[in-house]
Amino acid sequence: TAEMAGRGGMGVTIDLDKVPQRARNMSAYEIMLSESQERMLGVCTPEQLPLVKKILAKWDLETHVLGELNNSGLMTVIHKGQVVAQIPATKISEDSPIYHRQGVKPAYLEELPRADDMQLPPLEMLPSVIMDFLASPNVSSKGWIFEQYDYMVQTQTLIPPGNDAAVLKVHGSGKALAVSTDGNPLFCYLDPYEGGKHAVAEAARNVACTGARPLAITNCLNFGSPLKPEIFYQLAEAIRGIGDACRALNTPVTGGNVSLYNESPEGAICPTPVIGMIGAIDSPVRPMKGFFPHDECSILLVGPVSEHLGGSEFLRWRTGKACKPCPPCDLGLEKQMVDFLVHLASTNLGASAHDCSIGGLLVSLVECLVWSETDWLGAQIAIDASDVRTCYAELFGEFAPRVVVAVPIASAQHVFDLALRYNLPVRQLGRTSRGGDLVIETCNQTISIATRDLRCAYESTASIFPDASEQVARH
Repeated sequence: TAEMAGRGGMGVTIDLDKVPQRARNMSAYEIMLSESQERMLGVCTPEQLPLVKKILAKWDLETHVLGELNNSGLMTVIHKGQVVAQIPATKISEDSPIYHRQGVKPAYLEELPRADDMQLPPLEMLPSVIMDFLASPNVSSKGWIFEQYDYMVQTQTLIPPGNDAAVLKVHGSGKALAVSTDGNPLFCYLDPYEGGKHAVAEAARNVACTGARPLAITNCLNFGSPLKPEIFYQLAEAIRGIGDACRALNTPVTGGNVSLYNESPEGAICPTPVIGMIGAIDSPVRPMKGFFPHDECSILLVGPVSEHLGGSEFLRWRTGKACKPCPPCDLGLEKQMVDFLVHLASTNLGASAHDCSIGGLLVSLVECLVWSETDWLGAQIAIDASDVRTCYAELFGEFAPRVVVAVPIASAQHVFDLALRYNLPVRQLGRTSRGGDLVIETCNQTISIATRDLRCAYESTASIFPDASEQVARH
């Protein structure tokens, strides 16, 4: 209330007795500072009020008129017939104090192990390594969580959660909206600035993989205590990265929230900015999906070579350590990737697109197979690697932006030319088939795993937690 009045150069009087309350005998202090969710404050003229109420009632939303604006410049709060607070509205909306705290680069950043110093399993072990990695909690399917909720409300859902982004149609128009949330605390732990950029870039990439043009973000900034110079450094650098990425991708920050002081006796949580991104798909473009559409498709990898395993979930899983360096976030390349994906969707070639993020290329390929919900679909892939380390970097490294694109074989050259038009590296990985196996050829070895076995490993977390509601409660 203070922000809306103060920023408009006006005053406001509100009566707290008109605020809906769940508990009895709440104090004015409690009512004013309560952070109950799903509440919006609106302003309209008295003449428009009946129309506003009618529109909100259509959507089963209650309205409560709390007060009115005036020209006093004061925020006046009434409770039980008494004025309990009166203050210039701008004191809250415009003149809030600004604290200039000193950030200090955390000492741990210099002490982190390097990815190239970590020992890797021999390629003979790769099939069992892949299966165990797919079953790990950070990689495996999260369907057992989101499938508990109704995501078909008002029958608007075109692409459900579980893909790169969910897509919702806009009733009464040919438009659709794509939404995604993303964050990588491991990247931010290694380099808060690069991690902040990556969070925005990945969210934009996921939205663009459906063919949507990224429009804007909201954020949720989760950190430890900003009173500690090392934590404040993480917070400030992550915000700097988010700002630079938003300017580069033209995605303004429409709002967000901050959750600070997340600490236990063992220390603070990893710095975890989470980005919610929304994008728009204009008619007559049909949204692209994130899984292989059918057999006899060319599989292309668009994006740079993954040079190392720094910042990878794979090394964290294998060693229990965060290994530097964090892959750099090239915002220019990210912008080119977004433009390429939006253009690709507009060609209506029947392509699919899935970005490579946590788990790297290997996990993306597996998801492209298992998300298709068929066990007969397979893929033959060739990985150009000279030794074990370069092979693992290509399969599990998390350099960005990298996107797996599948397109009918006859259209592959068109996609090649389109990627080169946007100055993006592109190479052919292989093709889909009806064999029902993922076959990977690399370093003179051939690895073959049945799609149904990959699915079992990827969806195994649900069997670990048979009572999902109990697990959520424990968490």
